[in-house]
Amino acid sequence: MRKPLVFALLLALPLEAASFLILPFPLDVGLPNDADWFVKLMSIRWVAMHWIGLQMGRWFDGHDLFMAWAIVFGGYLEIAAVLYITVWVLRALRRSAESPVITSRES
Repeated sequence: MRKPLVFALLLALPLEAASFLILPFPLDVGLPNDADWFVKLMSIRWVAMHWIGLQMGRWFDGHDLFMAWAIVFGGYLEIAAVLYITVWVLRALRRSAESPVITSRES
């Protein structure tokens, strides 16, 4: 259990950096009506993956630095959680595929 958690926490760092720095969602201005579908999809993904941070940001209303850190930290936690669940499910599927299936037949 420890290795998937460490893996998820370490892999979430560069993913959150890329998510926050390369593809940020412009919360202050919103999206224009004629925005491309990809931009709309990335904005929905960004808001979904930073929901905890956006909710934590209410506590720091008016303190921009704390609010930015809350959004980054919340996004990091959510990405790490999704990665951990993904690794856990993949390991469980692999274990179930490798385990022998025992069938009994009545004659």
